Amino acid sequence: MSGRVRDWVSMNNRAVEYRLAGRPRLAFAWWTRAASAGDGHAWLEIGYALQHGIGIRRNAMRAARAYRRAMRSYYISACDQEEARYHLATLLVERSTSRSRAEASRLLAEASADRDYPQASRLLSALATDPATPVCHCRRYLRRPPRWTYCRLHKRPAGR
Repeated sequence: MSGRVRDWVSMNNRAVEYRLAGRPRLAFAWWTRAASAGDGHAWLEIGYALQHGIGIRRNAMRAARAYRRAMRSYYISACDQEEARYHLATLLVERSTSRSRAEASRLLAEASADRDYPQASRLLSALATDPATPVCHCRRYLRRPPRWTYCRLHKRPAGR
């Protein structure tokens, strides 16, 4: 493993420690460092934090850019790429334009292509029948997520 990769892995680990400790500002700062070192997963975390205002002020435009950088990153897992597509799609659904809906549908189809992301499949089929479908923002892989990673759909706070 190269030194650069070791660096962002340790930065990512520190960010996760801060997330688990309930210190989202410090987690965001460490994910920013990891992303600048080339970690695609960190771009996903930055996008989610910007989308929901976790440790930083909400900014949908910057969140979309972070998700796109995550999807283009060389150092990202297929699971994280799918999640970046899903969350970018949720941002696009909220814009409510025909162009953004079409891109959201494409992203959701890509995220659910191998059938291991049922959340994306459900949203894609729900949007086809009812464009006003509420969107789930829960994090699928966190076994015991902090309170700020749940969405309003499931009656738990999505923000701070």
